[in-house]
Amino acid sequence: AGFQFDGRSGGPVIDWLVPNLGTNEEVWAWAVHDVLGHGVYGGFDFTNDCLYWILRNLAKYPEWKAEAVREAVSISDDWYGEPCYTNKSYPNLKLITVRHDEK
Repeated sequence: AGFQFDGRSGGPVIDWLVPNLGTNEEVWAWAVHDVLGHGVYGGFDFTNDCLYWILRNLAKYPEWKAEAVREAVSISDDWYGEPCYTNKSYPNLKLITVRHDEK
């Protein structure tokens, strides 16, 4: 509850290709990408690979379209990692809990 995100990632490169929020499955893709984008688990490539996987397998994007989104968010890693305290998504950090289950 209270997690803030800006919808679709990728900026103007893909504005014409995919909606900002879209279907429930697309919203899940963008939200998971933003949570992982705070650098809490898995790293930059893992974060973008998860976005690709969700778009392909849940949102049913064709491979070329999911790959275009992954490439667009992979151009720069400036957005990745812990946001500074002035960033609108900074409060999200206290809302994210990463649990590692022992097997």
